[in-house]
Amino acid sequence: AHLLQFCNNFKDPGVQHYGSGSLFSQIRDEMDDIFCGLPAPKRTETGATIDMSVFHNASA
Repeated sequence: AHLLQFCNNFKDPGVQHYGSGSLFSQIRDEMDDIFCGLPAPKRTETGATIDMSVFHNASA
């Protein structure tokens, strides 16, 4: 991003000054609003059961 002076990530403060045009700022703000309005992803599977006795087994 720095080599090409391109704002490839609008959350990264290090490249913010590369996207300083008014059209870019407007579109960036609209996309940020859309992204922040998305619902959180739902878990599709239950995780693996962890047997904590493995962590407390001195012979392992």
